[in-house]
Amino acid sequence: MKIEHKFMEEGQLVAVLDGEKNEGSDHPGREDSNKESPNKEDLNRKDPGKVRRKFSEASGKALDRIWTTSWVKEGISPDVEKRASEAVEAVSELRNITDKILIVSGGATARAIAAVLKATDYERTSVSAEDKGKCLMTGNSLSTSEYKKILDELRGKKFGMIAISCESEPVEEIAACATAEKLIRDRHGAEELDQRITVITGKRGRYLPEMASRGAASLRMLSDDISDANFAGSDGFLIPLAAAGVDVAGFLSGFKSMLASTIWDLDGDRYGICMAELALEGGSEDITFWQEEMSETAEWLCSLHRRAGVDSRTVYAPGESMYLRESAFQTHIFCADEDVDIMTPVFPGASREGTLSMLAAEKQEELFVGTGNKSERMRFTTENCKAYSMGEAMAFFQLSNEITMDILENEETESRS
Repeated sequence: MKIEHKFMEEGQLVAVLDGEKNEGSDHPGREDSNKESPNKEDLNRKDPGKVRRKFSEASGKALDRIWTTSWVKEGISPDVEKRASEAVEAVSELRNITDKILIVSGGATARAIAAVLKATDYERTSVSAEDKGKCLMTGNSLSTSEYKKILDELRGKKFGMIAISCESEPVEEIAACATAEKLIRDRHGAEELDQRITVITGKRGRYLPEMASRGAASLRMLSDDISDANFAGSDGFLIPLAAAGVDVAGFLSGFKSMLASTIWDLDGDRYGICMAELALEGGSEDITFWQEEMSETAEWLCSLHRRAGVDSRTVYAPGESMYLRESAFQTHIFCADEDVDIMTPVFPGASREGTLSMLAAEKQEELFVGTGNKSERMRFTTENCKAYSMGEAMAFFQLSNEITMDILENEETESRS
């Protein structure tokens, strides 16, 4: 994944970070992670440079702490093939006895799963016809039209459910779980419930553990430190990916590569620092994406940053680019090589290369480097939308958000002391 950071300085657009994919590192922490942060009294919030320097030092300590979490430990595990095969094995029976699998989850957890499924859809369905439409997602809505669409998809089909909660389940997820359980009971009988329903939850779950305790589902527990904000890459996250036919080994390889990258020894934490600044200042962020495959990735990132306190929203360019806020930090997400392309005829504004993907790339570049736009911005370009590239992207954004949250928690602690 290529990362670029640009901001205005003395009227000129300046690039301060331009990194490609890096080789592995023994530790993701920065070299200055043991330095003491300046006292709160020394921090002058009118000096952005001083704030950023303080946060840069704080992020090193954040990385040291994050290194001890279960999702990072699992993510850098050398047993990529073993973890992938275990996830595939966990859903093999469910895949064999069903035509459709309903994935029920809510909040950022659902967005994280949807991000990978949406981006890798073409890769999966072009390889195996059985994976086309195998999984349906719900649990984030109380829309009757959405329910009807799903029920129509399930009519006459053998199906099962994977229900996931990292935290206490909201009513919309409970409604979806209860409805699906009744349908499975009515269609396949109570004796098949634990074969057809798998629940993945943690210590903060309420409804899903209760389902398992009464024999309505098989249970898989998440590590105690897994939450909505760091679910991606965990063992529980791999199960719905495997159910949908995602290349789990490829995803894990990309995920591991990013966690072990040397960028974390350099300026890889810059995005997390920027988001911490925005959250403390009550700032805003526009997350711009150009390809439909990246829509759920943008929505997932938006949900993480809103939880952190940033006024974040997604912008689907080019149609919505006119609504970019002048004062908002800009996050640009772009896929360099889509799975398909379309040759275009000659028309006003067409790309000289004569393809739709090149036209999108040209317009995206114009928006990112536009000198009339003074907003600070960062661009994240994935090589493609395959599982490996999505593993890289998910690891980067999740680790960046963990840095943001750690800095904010540290600031809150200091303000109380």
